[in-house]
Amino acid sequence: MCNRDGREFFFQAAVNKIGQMDLFQRLLASGALETSTSNPFVNLSVHSLLWGYNDYMFDLGKLFDSVPFEQFGLMVPKVNVSVDELTIHTGAHNISKLGAIVRFNGKSKMDHWGSEECNQIEGSDGSQFPPLLVYPGSRLTIYNHDLCRRIPFDYVSEGEVRFGGEE
Repeated sequence: MCNRDGREFFFQAAVNKIGQMDLFQRLLASGALETSTSNPFVNLSVHSLLWGYNDYMFDLGKLFDSVPFEQFGLMVPKVNVSVDELTIHTGAHNISKLGAIVRFNGKSKMDHWGSEECNQIEGSDGSQFPPLLVYPGSRLTIYNHDLCRRIPFDYVSEGEVRFGGEE
């Protein structure tokens, strides 16, 4: 269970939103909050707080503001966030294995493809690699769970990336 009370996010957001409304909307929203039998504090599992749960206060808030998702959760509106479980090497005993995926959702290999080689779960999730692994001629492998396969990247040449537009 999560010791952090999830609903306080609603009340903080509601107070902020109510302060931006006109007088009629403020009275309506304040009345809805005052007459609610909902407790401002709830005990939730970490999973529910992160990935979403149904809540009366959240549904009430959707009446006053457009929200592009059905449940409240801290990670619900995030793009490309996965609830899949990855088991990875920490690099504690062998730094060259840092970030390498050992299991994906409890499986050490997949069964989607027609060959052992294609079903291998190999590489990292792309967020970390062992130090000193990137050099000319090296290959980094990333396992992409959406494609259910590994993708190799070969070091061809050094380049420069500029953010914020072209110069």
